[in-house]
Amino acid sequence: MVAPGEGEPEHNDVFQTDEEKADNDQMTLCCFRSKSEMLALDL
Repeated sequence: MVAPGEGEPEHNDVFQTDEEKADNDQMTLCCFRSKSEMLALDL
C-alpha cells in the first residue's frame, strides 16, 4: 500500500473496502489508474 500524493487515483483492487477507497489515503500499486492527468506518489 502506498499513499497518493497529488492527483486522484482510480481504485480497482478488491483488497480495500469502499470506505477505505473513498478515504483516498492509501492505494495498491498493482491495481490502480489515475483519474487525473498526473498522479504523484508519496513514497
